[in-house]
Amino acid sequence: MDRALDEGEELLNDLCESQLLSLVKDKNFQAIKYRLDKRHPKYKKSSENAPEVNEEEVMNKVIDTLGLKAEDFMEENYSKTLVRIADYIHRYGID
Repeated sequence: MDRALDEGEELLNDLCESQLLSLVKDKNFQAIKYRLDKRHPKYKKSSENAPEVNEEEVMNKVIDTLGLKAEDFMEENYSKTLVRIADYIHRYGID
């Protein structure tokens, strides 16, 4: 019984990882951020003692600071915009 549960858990984990990678390929910002935060040493943050962050407020602040417009989020500009946002957050943090 335990073996069957372990195999089911492993299968589900594989499925979730596959879906996460699909979202990253589709340029889903939250999926990209999640993957980098969890797996890339440069972006990993300690969750201990970390204040709770309102992601919507942070993104609105970054969008306002960078002067981004709706056209910056159009398909042809999306990758460049994500790089600008990631660079800003990496350089200046999200306070």
